[in-house]
Amino acid sequence: MDCGLYKKGIIRRVILSLILFTFLNVASARNADGNLSDSISRLSRQIELYPDSIKLRIDKASLNIFLEQWRYARNECNEILKRDGNNPVALFYRAYAHDKLGMLKFARKDYEALLTIVPGHFEAQLALAIVNQKDRHYTAAFDILNRLVGQYPTNHIIYSARASLARERGMYDFALLDITDAIKLYPKEGSYYIERAELYLLCGNKDAARNDLDKAVSLGISRGTLKSLYRKCR
Repeated sequence: MDCGLYKKGIIRRVILSLILFTFLNVASARNADGNLSDSISRLSRQIELYPDSIKLRIDKASLNIFLEQWRYARNECNEILKRDGNNPVALFYRAYAHDKLGMLKFARKDYEALLTIVPGHFEAQLALAIVNQKDRHYTAAFDILNRLVGQYPTNHIIYSARASLARERGMYDFALLDITDAIKLYPKEGSYYIERAELYLLCGNKDAARNDLDKAVSLGISRGTLKSLYRKCR
């Protein structure tokens, strides 16, 4: 594993994973007999018998997302939304699938539609901020994250998201403050220490960077994946 996995994009990936599993109907996966592909096949056969079943289609879309079958998930959500245009789970799933497919404008549209149905929805707001960051709509992303920090001051994910955004914009001191707050709130996340180590290196503080890399290793991250970062600490 290359240490590039821990560059500025990792926080975004961690956040998206956490967002997904907040919504994902993992019960479908956990309770499935056999492998997940067989479960999808069974659901497909059931959908043929009951094509208007929202629950069956939601379960299938959940498994598609679980297996990173983004196009299948999007297509299933399209069918759900034809039948229930305001279904919040389908909108969230489709937005996430659009994001993974690189269709950021469509992802933004779905998240915004979800927020009109469920105003103030935490996961949708956070995901929308991340999509805005990826699409270089930085002011909009900052606005959302600043608002979320005010609403959820003890949520480490928000601080890590804003740290990632601040780093991307070259605001290293601000990013350090936010990632440090994230660490205080959730000290068991090894990627946060790597993110802060990289920020320390950008600021010329090699000793602090090395200490954070050591902490990440103590939390189970392989030292070998961090070789290039350790070299920069010499």
